[in-house]
Amino acid sequence: MSWKVSFTIAAGERVALIGANGIGKTTLMRCLAGELAPRSGRMSWVENAQPGYMPQDPQAEFAEKVDLFTWMSTWTGKADDEQIVRATLGGCCSRAMRLANRSRCCRAARKAA
Repeated sequence: MSWKVSFTIAAGERVALIGANGIGKTTLMRCLAGELAPRSGRMSWVENAQPGYMPQDPQAEFAEKVDLFTWMSTWTGKADDEQIVRATLGGCCSRAMRLANRSRCCRAARKAA
């Protein structure tokens, strides 16, 4: 199946692509990320655009056996130091802990009711 698609995403916007299984969401994302070439048409990005996506099966991202800190360090910019990676990881852990605690609090409140 072939679709004609045209859209614009403004700087700073985030987009979620949703739809039924098998309609080509992953294929579109892989084309946008430059992993696949479109069969026809063209794609263009503004200067300094940094598109990215998380694949359905991110296991390929971890093909090599490296620790999380080392893997995250591969995505830093030239001006970044290891403190940026540590702060990012710390923020992720902090959010995960808050969510876990909130979930426990909700379960406890339901039991008490």
